[in-house]
Amino acid sequence: MRCALKPSDPAGELPERTAQSLRALAGGPISRLPQLLEAMVAVGSGHDLRRALDRIAETAASLTGARHAAVGIHDEDGRPGDLITHGVCPEAEPATGASLEVPLQVQGELFGALYLAGKDDGEEFGDEDLHLVRVLATEAGIALSNAPGGMEVVAISTVLSEAVRTEAFRGRIPPESPVLHQLHAGLAVFSDDFAADPRSVSPLSRHYGPTMLLPLRSHGRVLGALALCRTSGDRRFSHPERTLATQFAAQAAVALVLVDRHRDRERLAVFEDRDRIARDLHDLVIQRLFATGMLLETARHKALLPEVREGLGRAIDELDATIQEIRTAIIALQQGPPEAPPGLRTRVLRTAGAATAALGGRPSVQFVGPVDARVDDRSGRELVAALGEALAAVGASAPPPQQPARVSVVVDATATLPDGRTGVRLTVSCPDGAHPPLTWERPLKGRSGS
Repeated sequence: MRCALKPSDPAGELPERTAQSLRALAGGPISRLPQLLEAMVAVGSGHDLRRALDRIAETAASLTGARHAAVGIHDEDGRPGDLITHGVCPEAEPATGASLEVPLQVQGELFGALYLAGKDDGEEFGDEDLHLVRVLATEAGIALSNAPGGMEVVAISTVLSEAVRTEAFRGRIPPESPVLHQLHAGLAVFSDDFAADPRSVSPLSRHYGPTMLLPLRSHGRVLGALALCRTSGDRRFSHPERTLATQFAAQAAVALVLVDRHRDRERLAVFEDRDRIARDLHDLVIQRLFATGMLLETARHKALLPEVREGLGRAIDELDATIQEIRTAIIALQQGPPEAPPGLRTRVLRTAGAATAALGGRPSVQFVGPVDARVDDRSGRELVAALGEALAAVGASAPPPQQPARVSVVVDATATLPDGRTGVRLTVSCPDGAHPPLTWERPLKGRSGS
């Protein structure tokens, strides 16, 4: 299973409890209210459960002057389990030292508790401290309900029927499941009868009896979970089997991290290779072609026969077209990874490439100015649509047998429009004059969302 974070709506009563606690602060140390509000924003930011719990403990200690703070997470039987601590060890505090405990609830269910011990000033925790920590605990409940997201089944191996396999694969465990609260906290879940287990709210659990749900955790981050299930009525997992499965899950998490890093290294190597090819094309190939074109231009001026001058002119035009095509290839090599949102440059290149078959050759594309940075999303979509229509018109009007149509595409983000405003201009033309040029332009605007 792979974790898919999806914020869930907090319980309706939590905001009301927050408001009540804030009103109670009106008679206390208001000077700490800005610090509390800042802390609430910090606790609620992000979706990493472990970091959220660390922030809760640290913030509680800072607000109350406690020497020690801890967040206790309840285990599967509702008993105190793992502690996430901040500050000095509680055993170092005197037996009669100040202490405070506030429950943490997630969507009405008891998730754990926030513990404080030992004030810096040696005093007891007062009502003001209690009100502050209650507000923080309420906000922490909201943050925790947003941090445990649902999980999706992305790989499955089962001896059950094909219908069960079809239902389970790509099925989701809802974010409100108490099982997920434990998994996202890095805790294993064991059940002797998962179908009857009140912690399981997913309809997928009805097929299974003894079950182990083991978090795939690495460097404090839960990557997903490994579910090992037996059919209803089958024997329960023994203690050695639980230990072995837990160790296997730990190794599987390491393997997942290594695979991700290996994929990142491969992607980086591809981009570095593409960058090297682009530099070589620009620094070597284009420069040599340009120098060759200059030599041919000189020879054309010195040629006495008209047919020689005409032949040299055609060769120079071909070299210019080749240089432009290489520059288009260089731009394509410098595009970002395919999973990144495509910019206007990428979309223009894709549209030009898609017209290659109809035109009999790939159009040459030239960009002037910071196209991606200056052209807003709406104008970019209209530009790409106009480009597609223009290329389709050129391809459709080529008489059979179709000869390769040399098409030049220029996107200029520094153009001056007839009314004097700065704009973006698209020009689609055929250097051989076989088709009239098409010009599309729009004034530049600020970038906007799609």
